[in-house]
Amino acid sequence: MKHDNTVTWLAFWNDPINPKEFKYVFLAASSSLKGQSDKEKYEKARKLKVLIYELTVVVTCDMIEELVFSFCILSAGLYTQHQSSLHKGFCK
Repeated sequence: MKHDNTVTWLAFWNDPINPKEFKYVFLAASSSLKGQSDKEKYEKARKLKVLIYELTVVVTCDMIEELVFSFCILSAGLYTQHQSSLHKGFCK
């Protein structure tokens, strides 16, 4: 006997008629154990949905901040270049 949490079947064995095939025993869909497992999966998915939304908001805000900062730096650089070229033109 072997314990394995990664499978959905309870037991398996070689088919006596066709030795290359296996037979499996599964829980019924209405089983309380299967229902509990499904409920745990649903709760985990619900929590992940909230975390993904929060992460999306944080990443979006960071991207907007970076774009605004880059725009301000670019605008300031262009403004000072424009002012210095006007000033040089008047001094000639």
